[in-house]
Amino acid sequence: MSHPVHPRRGHQLLPHTADLIVQAWGETFQACVEEAILGLVTSFAEVDAAAIGDAAVNVIPAAAHEEQLLLALEEVVYLLDVRGDVPATTRVVGTPDGGLAVELGLVPLAAARVVGPAPKAITRHGMRLQREHGIWQVAVTVDV
Repeated sequence: MSHPVHPRRGHQLLPHTADLIVQAWGETFQACVEEAILGLVTSFAEVDAAAIGDAAVNVIPAAAHEEQLLLALEEVVYLLDVRGDVPATTRVVGTPDGGLAVELGLVPLAAARVVGPAPKAITRHGMRLQREHGIWQVAVTVDV
């Protein structure tokens, strides 16, 4: 995986047949998760943080990094499907027990500009997560 946009943190979207690949990277695992969430959101919506109406905090228990990442991304799909909300801000912090706290500032989808198909699911198959040269990097396929 390479990260052509910004060497220390960022994300990009790549087409993949009927799906989408979100690539993200960051200096910490938490920053990489934040960028993956931002990449997922930008694939289908443009949101304005000024329109935040609610917040959600999802505490993900200690587990393998791949599982934590998938649970964080699945939370975005869940909030969209069940509540019709889209994250406008994202903050991911580690918990003392090795888990993650994912804090999302939410905007109703009706207040966002829809720019692509909504994600249906996060595909576990083919996900790549690695740490190379001090940078966490992920590529995950999203079913749209």
